[in-house]
Amino acid sequence: MVKCDFSGWATRSDLLCGDGRTIRKNAFKDNNGATVPLIWNHEHNDPNAVLGHAILENRDDGVYAYGVFNDTEQGQTAKRLVENGDVRALSIWANQLKQIGNDVIHGNIRELSLVLAGANPGAYVDFVMAHGADEEDTLYASWDESALILYHSGCNTDKKSETKTDSKSETEKKEDKPVEGNNENKEEMK
Repeated sequence: MVKCDFSGWATRSDLLCGDGRTIRKNAFKDNNGATVPLIWNHEHNDPNAVLGHAILENRDDGVYAYGVFNDTEQGQTAKRLVENGDVRALSIWANQLKQIGNDVIHGNIRELSLVLAGANPGAYVDFVMAHGADEEDTLYASWDESALILYHSGCNTDKKSETKTDSKSETEKKEDKPVEGNNENKEEMK
C-alpha cells in the first residue's frame, strides 16, 4: 500500500501529445515501481522547485503516479493548489528515448512535474487525499466523475479495494477528456 497525497496519470499511452509525439504502451515499463522527484513546472535547476516525490506504476493505459508532497513551504503550497483543484495537469521529463518516427517506444522518466498545462492530454491528477490528525483519510473528488474509482484506505496500489462507478464506455470517456496545452519540445520529452 502506498500512502500518498494525490494520484493520477503521469502519461497516457497512444494519445497524440502537444509536441507531436505519441507514447506507446509500455514505453516506460522499466520505470515501474520507481520513485522520482515531484517538481514544479520542470524547474530542474532550482532545489526549491522540488515539491516531493512520486512512485510510478506502469499500466496498460500508461504510467500512473502516486504523489507525496514534502513539508517545505513550496510543497505545502502545491498541496493546497492540488487539493483546491487549481492545478491538476501532470507532465513527465524523460530521456534515453527510443523512437520510431514520432512514436516513443522506450524511455526513462526522470521526474514528474505539476504544470499548468501539459503536453499529454491524458496526464492529470484524478484523486486527492486529505490527511488529518483528527480524521480518517478522506478522498476528494475525481476530476473525471464519470469514472470515479475510490480507494477506501488511501491511495492504494492493491486493486482489491477499488470501487468503480463507471457507466460510460471507453470511447465516451476519451471524448470527455480536455485537451491540455502544449509544452515546448526540447531534446528531452516533457
